[in-house]
Amino acid sequence: MIKPVYCDTDCLSSFIDVNQIDLLKLEFSKLIISSVVKEEFDQLPSNHHISRGLNKMIQEGFIEIYDMDVTSPEYELYEKFLDEDEDVGEGELSVIVLCIVKEGILASNNFRDVCEYVKRYNLNHITTSRILVKCYEDRHIDLNKGNEIWKDMIDKRIRLPERTFEIYLGKKDPMCYGA
Repeated sequence: MIKPVYCDTDCLSSFIDVNQIDLLKLEFSKLIISSVVKEEFDQLPSNHHISRGLNKMIQEGFIEIYDMDVTSPEYELYEKFLDEDEDVGEGELSVIVLCIVKEGILASNNFRDVCEYVKRYNLNHITTSRILVKCYEDRHIDLNKGNEIWKDMIDKRIRLPERTFEIYLGKKDPMCYGA
């Protein structure tokens, strides 16, 4: 069984921002965002290219929105985390909780926010960088295309761990990944 992938705003928007939604569709059958993450996207004007890209993926059924019921175990854990950790964003906490309760994969670039949870709950964790590496390994992109996408992301002020995709490929990823 393939685990569901729960995305926070930054990881998902990094692909939308550089028009690389098709790479996500090649790697995943579906992505899930929480209603809290959807609300973060809704802060953008409706005509913004990121809003349009997200809404298109929702209409196509590629993105599913998960709304936590207030009586659910995930909502209870979400409320607990909100009370305990005011430094982590609500969107990140919502997808962390879904990953814990639903045994999913966390897609987030916010290491500072998610690292403790990834370690504590042994969560599967992917990032924009790791998704690009997977696209490269699966031959959806070549090195030149990887470097081009990486540069486009950096030009859009998306934080990535190295200056180029090629440099990133050559280094061991030092971040806090779970199983």
